[in-house]
Amino acid sequence: MPVSLQGDSRWTVRTVLSMIHSRSADLHPFATEVEKSGFYLTECIGPGFARQFPLTSLQQCAGGRLYAFNPIAVPVLAVPFVMAVETGIRVAQPLLRPLAERFQNSMLHAFFQGDAISSTPIYEILISSLFTAAAVTALYLAAVELLPTSLALALALIFAFGTLLWSLVSRALWQHSPSVFLNSLLVLILIRGDYRRRFCIAMGFILALAYFVRPTNAVPVVVICAYLLVRIRWNALWVLPGALIPTAFFVAMNLDMYGSILAPFFQPVSSNMNNLSLHPEVGLGLISNLISPNRGLFVFMPFFLLLLVPGVWREPMPDVLRRVRPWFCALIAIHMLMVSAHTDWWGGFSYGPRYLADVLPYLMILWSPALLWVGRNRPRQAVLAVTLAIAFLIQLRGATSIKVHDWNSTPVNVNANTARIWDWRDLQFMR
Repeated sequence: MPVSLQGDSRWTVRTVLSMIHSRSADLHPFATEVEKSGFYLTECIGPGFARQFPLTSLQQCAGGRLYAFNPIAVPVLAVPFVMAVETGIRVAQPLLRPLAERFQNSMLHAFFQGDAISSTPIYEILISSLFTAAAVTALYLAAVELLPTSLALALALIFAFGTLLWSLVSRALWQHSPSVFLNSLLVLILIRGDYRRRFCIAMGFILALAYFVRPTNAVPVVVICAYLLVRIRWNALWVLPGALIPTAFFVAMNLDMYGSILAPFFQPVSSNMNNLSLHPEVGLGLISNLISPNRGLFVFMPFFLLLLVPGVWREPMPDVLRRVRPWFCALIAIHMLMVSAHTDWWGGFSYGPRYLADVLPYLMILWSPALLWVGRNRPRQAVLAVTLAIAFLIQLRGATSIKVHDWNSTPVNVNANTARIWDWRDLQFMR
């Protein structure tokens, strides 16, 4: 059975339902559930936009609006999908009723009866999987510009089943699934190298939307805009009209909800929350997200070790990759430094290096020459086969076994003892 991870995303579908049926993101219709959760990742915006966070009782929010703490952009993007599923189930109810009866006392019973609240995990997996599949498709179309079709397909399949896309990103409707999709679209446009006006406008739209989905996407905004200014000079200004649309939309929402241009989640330093800051563990966070046994990129996706081989970088490739490669490297490096500067650098309850998930499309394109490099030598092919097999098995466990996710809380909460990240005797993916 597939694993569904309702952690940070637990209020996403409920927020969507409030937006559809109440024209508001207010979670008061689900106040009982919010209270039972201990007010997990919720905040209250009272009269005069006075903010209450954290909450300890519903009385604190009397006369106020109860919001999920995470970015509103994710529920906004999910609205058409939830509406489509709700409408489809309602129209097909005569056909689905026998299926509902077959799955009595299960979540599928609730889903086929149109009970979105009791079947939230199914909604989350369906929608996040659609975002993930779209990201894989975009990366394949980008890879076709660089590799033979068969190798481009192989790269897309590795992206889908050999990385955190399968084990983590598609397991819940949190920020990562739309973020990875939007970054994959940016990779596609940049690799195709067509900088006509409409594509610059499209990039502006995607960059701005990606930022409002997940604030760490400020890094692609800065790096890609800098690349465009160097590459096409003043024509890069066509990014601005595209960026204006999502920016105006979400600024208007934030002003209505919070009385400020940006939501509290987007503030780099705020009280009662984890912050971006220079802290003593910045170096440890960086190293841990690369090589630690329970959060390391090179452990959970060992095929990326080929990026350390000089021959891969010397492999002849189309000019467009050589042009964007330094910028993609800079983007990934800055992103890694940023997430390591977060006081929650290990990603909380996670599976592998969750905070690096958003830059996986850029990493995959940088890694693409490895498929040509290994093809010239049988021992290299054997090494690639072994690393891919390990990666696949690790992602398979993350996607199908809840035990590996229970590692975060047992025997000790990883947030209280981050030394567990370096425990080779207790590997998360071996639980």
